[in-house]
Amino acid sequence: MRACLQILFLFAALTVGFSAPEKIEIPTAGWVPIYFSRNNGIDELTEKAGLKPLREMDVPAGSLEVRFWYGFSFGSRAGILLRRDGTNWKGRYIAKYYDSFKTTDLSLGTNWQDSWAKLESLGILTLPDSSTLPDEDLVVLDGISYVVEINDGHHYRTYHYSNPSEPKWPEAKQINEIRNLLGLLEKENPHARDGLFPAPPRPNNFIFTNAFATRYIYRGIKQSGAAWQSGFTWQDDSRALFDRGWTMGTWLNLPQRTATQKELIGWIKYSLPVGSGIVADFDTRLRAFPPASGNETRYTDELSARLRAPFFAITPILSVSMEAMLGWDIRLQTFSFESRIAPTIDYHPLRITPALTMGWSDGRNLNPDAIGTRFHDAYGYGSVSLEASWDFSAHMSLRFSGEWSKTCNADPVRGPAADSSFSGALSFSW
Repeated sequence: MRACLQILFLFAALTVGFSAPEKIEIPTAGWVPIYFSRNNGIDELTEKAGLKPLREMDVPAGSLEVRFWYGFSFGSRAGILLRRDGTNWKGRYIAKYYDSFKTTDLSLGTNWQDSWAKLESLGILTLPDSSTLPDEDLVVLDGISYVVEINDGHHYRTYHYSNPSEPKWPEAKQINEIRNLLGLLEKENPHARDGLFPAPPRPNNFIFTNAFATRYIYRGIKQSGAAWQSGFTWQDDSRALFDRGWTMGTWLNLPQRTATQKELIGWIKYSLPVGSGIVADFDTRLRAFPPASGNETRYTDELSARLRAPFFAITPILSVSMEAMLGWDIRLQTFSFESRIAPTIDYHPLRITPALTMGWSDGRNLNPDAIGTRFHDAYGYGSVSLEASWDFSAHMSLRFSGEWSKTCNADPVRGPAADSSFSGALSFSW
């Protein structure tokens, strides 16, 4: 009997000694099950590092553990773990980049006490969760998020900020300063990231595309029936990586029926970010095709300017273009608005992008054509597409896409009031 009581007493002592903190404070917010998931979340990183979730850990009196997790964009997430026992501090780094995982100790340096005092003054232990702040209606895909966990033995709490450079709260500025201060630990411990990340990828400068379309429709008007289409695009490194720089290419439409219109396009474009996520594109393109019946035109030159503002997975586009015969005989002035919704689902090395596109274009002929007619090219259009891209390496990828499109011409003098097309394409990037 005495032996049984001793075993029960020992079990009770162990239970008390290794129990979770008395008070657990977890926000009732939608980010919690996502970021603490065992599938690419904090709990998965914790388990891979051989640690217990901090909310389940017993931290002795007088000790403190803080875990600062960041990233959470497609493919990468990392954490800086800080542990204080008495006056002794330890640091640890945990990171995952796609299939690569690494954990290592961090040296905190001789001035760590001053750094910690600065972190405390910035509110690393006391900042509220962003869900409790006013007007939290900003959602950005593939941005950066921060999750902080704190356990002092008695009280566990966690909070989260997503893309804190965007909101105007003072707390968002504080969490950014906390991240910058902790980032110094990574710079002072360069070994922490060694071997984790591959060499910075060289961008895909060349893209070759082959496609088949059941119809070729341009500016709301059917130009040919079923056709093979090929294109070649080059972009400089800055354009590929930062959406700033030059792109140029060619595109060819070859109808299966030789009696319908062939077409060759050559184009060059410069992209320039202008602030607040808005990018301006300026391009010129030369279209060459055999003359149609009653129209002597063989070449046209088009100058275009457009603004696009990608946010969330939505990209609205506003454009204006002037189309002319070679020279300055301006024939067509066009204003267009387009909106494209295209979220990307990343299963590295596979990426899947479903897309919905809707737009309206209004074009007016400023000069009559060869038979003296002024046309008003106004039409609406929409398309549904699915694209799958497979990365063979950091430098090569293969892309399959299919698209169904519908065009409704508001001025059906030169074509049917509505027309639809299906196309499939195979692209190779390197």
